[in-house]
Amino acid sequence: MEKYTTGIMLAGLIFALLNCFMGYKLRKVWGSILGLVIGAAAGGIAGYYFLHEAKYVVIAGLAGAVVLGALAWVFYKLGIFVLCAGLVYALANSFFSAPTDTGRIICIAIGIFAATMAIGYEEYVIIGITGICGGLGAIRILFSMTGKDGGAGTWLLGLILAFLGIAVQAAPLLRNREKKQGSKGSSREPLSTGRNGSSAFHAAGQEKKTRKKTVYKTTEKSRN
Repeated sequence: MEKYTTGIMLAGLIFALLNCFMGYKLRKVWGSILGLVIGAAAGGIAGYYFLHEAKYVVIAGLAGAVVLGALAWVFYKLGIFVLCAGLVYALANSFFSAPTDTGRIICIAIGIFAATMAIGYEEYVIIGITGICGGLGAIRILFSMTGKDGGAGTWLLGLILAFLGIAVQAAPLLRNREKKQGSKGSSREPLSTGRNGSSAFHAAGQEKKTRKKTVYKTTEKSRN
């Protein structure tokens, strides 16, 4: 049991760190994985409730995992919804020492609300959710593996790691936006320049001025 527990905790730690620093890039993969897990759980519960046999429970669980995992992969928005709902539910559920049915319903409602927000504001919400859940989850797993209770230090270190993860995930998006804004700004500048480095618009203005001067001189001569 200790070997299995250590392996599961190491896998959870790797998942949490990847989620913290690369959650937005791997959102489709995570959504499909959570779809597999949720589909397997829902199918297994349904098979046990209606059929009451172990082999049918396994078959129903596999079918549910395949169906929901495939739907989460094919339909992008569904994967985002499943990902954010699952992560926020797990984070909210961790605040309860002994979860009750009422507490689970509250956590489900919070997860559905966050997932709905993620569909409308995808970049910001997904980066925030994956960074916070990954950072807090990684620190908690580390303390669990060492067998020590960090108390408030767990939350402090988890939030610090979460903000680092959010900064790392948001940096490429901010750079891309700056490049787009820079390209839009450069497209407004004059395209051609004259010999002395002046723009074509400046040359056109000078030409207009010389035309006005010549017209004025001719009218003076005609008056004289």
